Amino acid sequence: MKQRDSFFDNYKAFLILCVVLAHFLNHFKPDFEIANIIRIFVYFFHVPAFVFISGYFAHKKDIKSLIRQLAFPYLLFQLVYYGMYQLIDHNVSFSIYDPYFTLWYIIALFFWRLILNVAEDNKYLLPVSIISALLIGFLPDELDYFSIYRVFSFFPFFVLGHQFKKDRFMELKSKPFIKYISFMALFILFLFVCRHYEAIDLEVLNYQDSYENLGVDSSGIVIHFILSCISFFCIFCIGFLIPLKTTPFTMIGRNTMSVYLLHGIIYKYISLGMNVLDYVDGRMDLLIYIILIIGLVYGLSVIPLNRYLNELYDRITGIPKRIYKWIC
Repeated sequence: MKQRDSFFDNYKAFLILCVVLAHFLNHFKPDFEIANIIRIFVYFFHVPAFVFISGYFAHKKDIKSLIRQLAFPYLLFQLVYYGMYQLIDHNVSFSIYDPYFTLWYIIALFFWRLILNVAEDNKYLLPVSIISALLIGFLPDELDYFSIYRVFSFFPFFVLGHQFKKDRFMELKSKPFIKYISFMALFILFLFVCRHYEAIDLEVLNYQDSYENLGVDSSGIVIHFILSCISFFCIFCIGFLIPLKTTPFTMIGRNTMSVYLLHGIIYKYISLGMNVLDYVDGRMDLLIYIILIIGLVYGLSVIPLNRYLNELYDRITGIPKRIYKWIC
């Protein structure tokens, strides 16, 4: 069995905690400053860093493997989300082309891996991905299928992760002054967010819409480029601070797919089907929130979802063979 890398497991554990926390913080009142500040701060790096790490571990796979590991879970959870929405009387229409909530990332991984299969050795892959990411914001809204804005906008981080040289990074990480600089840089960014959070639009950080709809027609490319540079810088700063050895959180990073897919269902059911989150407010609620979210993430991380999905995929794809044998 291949030995796991505790550094990346620790990093992914930190990121998935940020993802879940950012989603649940949606329900704090708009005038509760610290909740807004935390959400905006983590949006600078949590998705770009996840994409970067996904790119690092990506390698060529045949289309059947990609369908099994990504396309099938995407389709299955589209149905699960739709069924849950109907259960709570939330009026939505079913569409394969419009990913529900967190599922955009799964279909994006599918497309990124497909592109990697074809263009992994192309020396122009990175510059082309950057140019495409900057220009995608001009695409008309009518062509927004499969969260194409985010697929292209985050793709450079995937490519950068795939081309990442860990040895050189670890050399820098071993230098104490690098950790100090990284901490100070992140602290300065946090102070900046504290001061200007009201002027920062989360939709812009999400890259989930056209420049026109975001209201940044003329400056969209410049804003996108600056935000991407900040995100890229944050990825490395956080990496320099992440521990190399096993920690109590390492196990979470070993199964982030389960946490990512399942927490979305739980969050949407609670936020849309119940009113319990409408009462959260204040510092004590935030503390309780964080404790409960850590518990939720721990609980979901022990569910072997990938194994269940593989077993279900084998059963479904095996039906035609069983029918053929029965007929013959």
